[in-house]
Amino acid sequence: MNNTTKKAEIITEIKANDNLTDMFGLYLAKNVKRSWTEDCVNEENGEVIAVDRYETVAARGRQIDAELMQELSFLLTSGDVKSVFVSNQQRKGYEVDNHGLYPCIITAVLKKKRNILLYANSLRNAIEIATDYIELNYESRFSLQKARFIDNCVFINTTSAETSTDDKKEVSFYKVEAIVNRHDYDQHGTFVLLANDIDEAKTNIERYISANLQEQVNKGEIEPDDVEYHLTIKSGKQFNIYDVISKDFSLAYCNNNE
Repeated sequence: MNNTTKKAEIITEIKANDNLTDMFGLYLAKNVKRSWTEDCVNEENGEVIAVDRYETVAARGRQIDAELMQELSFLLTSGDVKSVFVSNQQRKGYEVDNHGLYPCIITAVLKKKRNILLYANSLRNAIEIATDYIELNYESRFSLQKARFIDNCVFINTTSAETSTDDKKEVSFYKVEAIVNRHDYDQHGTFVLLANDIDEAKTNIERYISANLQEQVNKGEIEPDDVEYHLTIKSGKQFNIYDVISKDFSLAYCNNNE
């Protein structure tokens, strides 16, 4: 097992006018992509347009031997490759980029332990979003202790003002496991939402599903008579959520990472 850390890694950008033999024996820090431009004809109007093309010629982590060094030298001097990033460490694994947003619970210590619900595309992304949000909205020292994604979870953004006004009941977050049956097909899902009790939670879930189906009707994705469904609640319990970070706040980070 390699115990060398990233703290000791040295990454160098090699360009055509550098000493190309310095690459020998090192490892590629990034994929090497050859780029070129092709003229293509637009079939609709016959206009000729320039299209950028890319091809990966060597993958990140590959050691630069004599054969690869010769190939990279040719690509650099010909201008097909602008530069090559090399490292003194061989890094074989790589983190996968997720483009979707998924519900995540961050546990932060804000004088007390608090659970904050947010949307993120990775654990690293979730920590960055939570840190920014807490710095902006809480005047206290804090630390982040735990983060976990909730599989197949739908957060229904129902405010306390939209729930019933029974003073004897306390509005809180509920986590509801349910089955939505459409066309004799059961789809299992987890819903998180504000409600006074489990009965109101079910009502709000039904309102949410009906609104989504009606939106599909308006877009012409389904027929107007194709909005029937049956909701079955499997379980429901209060969920310890202190604050919710809006999806719009998270999108600013996810768009910047693309």
